[in-house]
Amino acid sequence: MPDSLRLPGLKYSFVHEDHVDLALARNPDWNIGARIWSADAKRKHADQPTEYPEVFFYRYTNDAEVSENNIP
Repeated sequence: MPDSLRLPGLKYSFVHEDHVDLALARNPDWNIGARIWSADAKRKHADQPTEYPEVFFYRYTNDAEVSENNIP
């Protein structure tokens, strides 16, 4: 993990085909953190923008169906 992605409080990260999740908090039912989408990502998402154009806030819960608002 490059130093530039080691956010304070980072618990772990997941690398997916079209994005990287930087998990900052987790319990058995949900994850929250920062997400960086690849430049060629085609999947629609409803992650919340941050002050950094390439970084988004996300929240995922396994209690809800996968959707644009709930991407694992």
